[in-house]
This record gives sequence, C-alpha cells and structure tokens, in this order.
Amino acid sequence: MTSIFEKIGRHAVIVSFLVLAAGCGGSSGGGGGGGPAPVASPNGNQNTSSNSGNQNNGGTQTNNSGVTVPQGGTVPDTWFVNDDPASGQLRSHDAAEQAFADRVLELTNDFRVQNGLPRLFADSALDVSAKVHAEDMARRGYFDHDTQDFTQGQNTVSGFSPFVRMGMIGATYSTAAENIAAGQNTPDAVVNAWINSSGHRANMLNPNVTHLGVGYASGGSFGDYWVQNFRAGGNAP
Repeated sequence: MTSIFEKIGRHAVIVSFLVLAAGCGGSSGGGGGGGPAPVASPNGNQNTSSNSGNQNNGGTQTNNSGVTVPQGGTVPDTWFVNDDPASGQLRSHDAAEQAFADRVLELTNDFRVQNGLPRLFADSALDVSAKVHAEDMARRGYFDHDTQDFTQGQNTVSGFSPFVRMGMIGATYSTAAENIAAGQNTPDAVVNAWINSSGHRANMLNPNVTHLGVGYASGGSFGDYWVQNFRAGGNAP
C-alpha cells in the first residue's frame, strides 16, 4: 500500500492512495501518511511518501440509515443531509457539482484512451463514497485520506480509511485506489494536477481498475475538494 503526498504551489494539494486487496469481500487499508512535509523549495513543490500495512477490518453491521459500517463503528453526522443520520440520506451532488464530477470522469477517460487503456465505468456507489469524503473534508477542515476522528455521544471514533468508506456503502473490490485534491477550482485544473503527479497518474492509468466514482465539495480552507475512488472486481450495491 502506498501513499504519496504532493503540494502544488501555495494553495493546492493532491494525495494518492493505492491498495491491492487480498479479496473482494472485505476492505483493507491503513493510514494516509500524515500531514504535509514542510515546503522546502522556492516554488512550493515538496514530495514525501510513507507506507503502512494492511489491516483486517473485521465484520460489518448496518445502522438505521442502511449504511454498512465496520463492527463497532458508526457514521459521522457530517456525511448526512442536514447532518441528520436519522434521515438515512447520505450527501449527494447537486446539478452543478454533478457536472463537475462528470467532467472529471470524462477527462480521466480521455487520458486513459490517449494511453491505450479502456474507459472506466461510472460507479454511482463510489460517487457516494467520494462525495461524502469531499464534503467531510470541506466541512470539518482537514485534508487526508482517512476521515478525521469524530465524537459520537461520549465516545471518540477513529477515522475510516478509503477502503472502509467504500465498504460502508456496500462496494466490494479486488483492487481499489483513491486520489484526493484541494484548491483546484475546475475539473480541468484538478485532472491536470493529477496527471502531472506520478502517483496520481499511476492510479488513473492503472490497467486493472474498471470503475470510477468522483466526489466534489466546495467550502473549507481550500475552497474546493476533490476525490476519485477507483475499483476493480467485486460489485457495487
């Protein structure tokens, strides 16, 4: 499993995360590599990477929203419309946000075709996984693959990896990967940033992945947050 952090200029950041799961029935994942390294060069470019081992997330359970969660886990309130888990309705794109997400898929597929690879299928389940994470980062003010820890009643719940999040909405996979970015204000800008980063480009040009979900949210300190969730094998709910 590999995590690659890159800082682009002063106001935009991108991160890629890749795992090869042992099977398609469960989720495997780990930390996202921590925070950004100090900027060391005059133009603001700085790279760092870290590795962490796979972990078995154990069994699952279903809460009253119908969202599958890790055994003993829960779902952050910020993932729900109106912050109301009782509504059972996870956040989704409005029309303008969906247009952004569709454009990211289109540009990603154009880039794959240019490199002799088949187009990725749109994946509505991974759209949800990506959207709730983009929204959560924007609303709670962080930037990482793992969701920030959160308080549920009197308990502190540890954050979820991308692969736990994918499993929470019912997607299974043999291979999964995630790219995230913040600060780019158009789909063209964010895809270009990913293309010009080796780790993100590798995820986009992975010949094994077959499906892509895209999430976008506005707000937070960076203004724009982007998530790509890739998968191969398994099935979407």
